[in-house]
Amino acid sequence: MQRVFEIFKGAVEKYFESKKCQLKPAFLKEVFKRRPWVGRHLFGILLQSSANAKYDYRRVEALELMSEVLKTVLAESAPDESKKFLKGHLSQLGHLVKELATHMPEKQSRRAEVRKFCSKVFQILSSHNLGKSLLKTLDTDARAACESHLGEQFLALKKTEN
Repeated sequence: MQRVFEIFKGAVEKYFESKKCQLKPAFLKEVFKRRPWVGRHLFGILLQSSANAKYDYRRVEALELMSEVLKTVLAESAPDESKKFLKGHLSQLGHLVKELATHMPEKQSRRAEVRKFCSKVFQILSSHNLGKSLLKTLDTDARAACESHLGEQFLALKKTEN
């Protein structure tokens, strides 16, 4: 199994580093649907690589992959296990939200995908009582960027956690 993880890790890293990578997000999404343990294992790498991606379109494509992993983890895990999983990745999620809000894509469709993903993350964290912890990971500049770019979704998160 370790070899499988190494292969997927290398493929995901190449995907974020090169425009010429022929790996399709639909392939990874299907792998994560059929084998949720692969997505669970690679979630941290996806978060880190997405936050540090060189290209906006790669970052936005990765949001769909992370949404799929979150969906399968939440569907197949007990609430305590889901919360533990989310807590383990909370600082990385905070960093990603900060990067997305401060470096909002120029294209409208990509901005819409960013808003959709962030809204989903805020909703999931609120339902697991982790919204306050996420807010602690964001500095004042990141909070201001979230308020201006994510608007109602971010304000709703702040209200539920205060």
